[in-house]
Amino acid sequence: MAAIRSLHAAGICVAMAHSDASISHIREAASAGLSLSTHLGNGLPHTLHKTENALLGQLAEPGLAACLIADGNHLSPEVLAAMLRIKGVERSILVTDAVLAAAAPPGHYRFAGMEVEKDASDVVRQPAANHLAGSALELDQAIRNLVRWGIATPEQAIRMASINPRRALADAARAHGVTLPPGGVLWSDDLRPMEVTSS
Repeated sequence: MAAIRSLHAAGICVAMAHSDASISHIREAASAGLSLSTHLGNGLPHTLHKTENALLGQLAEPGLAACLIADGNHLSPEVLAAMLRIKGVERSILVTDAVLAAAAPPGHYRFAGMEVEKDASDVVRQPAANHLAGSALELDQAIRNLVRWGIATPEQAIRMASINPRRALADAARAHGVTLPPGGVLWSDDLRPMEVTSS
């Protein structure tokens, strides 16, 4: 907890991930300055206690914004819908967990000393393993996914990919003299980016 307090006091945005923390530890960490759940629902033990686990602790903590990978592989549409109902649009952020294979055709790739395989359905795994190794998701596709699955309106999905992450990082950026200028994206009717503007 001392590290969280120190980082928060230094103007650093503190996030948690790949954790098996108890609900009470998560609550204490949030009080100390923890503010983000990185790719919520992933990187957890395969077996969780039904009422006392890190996933429920993060969902229940109002001070934590939830970063969600909306690719249908890390989290199913049904799980995403449930998480969004609990966290709400304002406390939800779309992320990708994309690795270098994201914009590449299916095949084998190496990064961080690890071999990964991207299959024809855009799932990225380590060869011969059944666990995910990042994602091939691009952020505009995450927006389209939420809308296509009926989980969010276009306006809500775009907000979760733009305004919400900007707001989550604003205090830390300001503390270090970094300006996050507002920008904009012109979207087509089928939610594909057509033009990016900055101010």
